[in-house]
Amino acid sequence: EEKIRAATSPIRALLDRTEKERDEAKLSASIALSQVQVLETKLTEASSFLTGWKNGKHLVAAGR
Repeated sequence: EEKIRAATSPIRALLDRTEKERDEAKLSASIALSQVQVLETKLTEASSFLTGWKNGKHLVAAGR
């Protein structure tokens, strides 16, 4: 059993490191997706505002 543990130890370390990198990449992708969604919302709001402005409807957004 000790020989098996010694033989598989480097592989286990590599697997652990790879799993950690995977988890970090998933978190990073999730954060990036959230940022994209926020930017899409802001773009939609800006587009609606500019469309209204172009059409002569000078609306003031509440709370801004």
